[in-house]
This record gives sequence, structure tokens and C-alpha cells, in this order.
Amino acid sequence: MEGEGRFSFEDGRLYVGQLKQDLPEGEGRWQFADGRYYIGTFRQGQPQFGTLYTSDGQPAQRIVEGKASSL
Repeated sequence: MEGEGRFSFEDGRLYVGQLKQDLPEGEGRWQFADGRYYIGTFRQGQPQFGTLYTSDGQPAQRIVEGKASSL
């Protein structure tokens, strides 16, 4: 699948955003089953630049060039 898409998983995870060859690529949102979520860019299915949020919407970590850094 390519373009915009939405994938939901049996364990409660959800991805909404751009896809390339069935992988997150470009802008998207990945939500975890525990309520945490990441909003930002992806490259070949991996987070690249964005922010990881707690389940109550508080910023928890920045992702820069695919690596977590403190706020």
C-alpha cells in the first residue's frame, strides 16, 4: 500500500499516516495500546523526527534522526 493509510493491530496499536511499500513513510501518528503516541516523520517504518507523548498528552521524548533525546 502507498499513500495515506490506517493500520490497526490486534494488540491495540494504531498507525495513521503516509505509507510506502506497506511501511510508515513521511508524516504519521503511531498510537500504542497503553495510550502513548508518537507524532512525526517516519523513514522505512522507523520514527525519525517527532515527539513521543504520554497517554495524557504530555510530551515525553523527542525523536531526532531516529534517536530518543530528552526534552
